[in-house]
Amino acid sequence: MNDNLFVRIIHSKYTHLFMGVVLVITGVCEMFQDLSQDIIGVRIRLHHGIIIYGVYQITSALISIIQGHQYILPDENGEK
Repeated sequence: MNDNLFVRIIHSKYTHLFMGVVLVITGVCEMFQDLSQDIIGVRIRLHHGIIIYGVYQITSALISIIQGHQYILPDENGEK
């Protein structure tokens, strides 16, 4: 049963959403620390990729969550 719980947590869209938010926050914090060097040198660094991947994770998780809620919620006729 613990394995099943672990798998559900890992595959949860809410976990993916949380991880995406953490990645974006981490990347933005890192970006602001190196902002002056990045603007002057126009450098692409690791935190830029982290931000992009974080935005992807958030978008993917939100789409899955919205689709899941639309499937669960009743339609106009009161049916699922």
